Amino acid sequence: CGDGLIVTGEGCDDGNLANDDGCDANCTVEDGWTCSGEASTCAPICGDGEVVGTEECDEGENNGEAVSCCAEGCTFQPAATQFG
Repeated sequence: CGDGLIVTGEGCDDGNLANDDGCDANCTVEDGWTCSGEASTCAPICGDGEVVGTEECDEGENNGEAVSCCAEGCTFQPAATQFG
């Protein structure tokens, strides 16, 4: 783990042993993230209800709705959009 190569038992390997970047120190994909490739590239899953990585917000299926403060891209909506 940590060498950028995915071997048996690893769900990802981003070439480091840092946590909170999608692929943890045990080479397991962290909740709220999706990872692919060697070395793994990880990205937050927008719309899953978990705020991780660069997401400002994530209200799941409510993203982008008038009742939500969160736009579909997991960024805050402008106040005029929220309360129109």
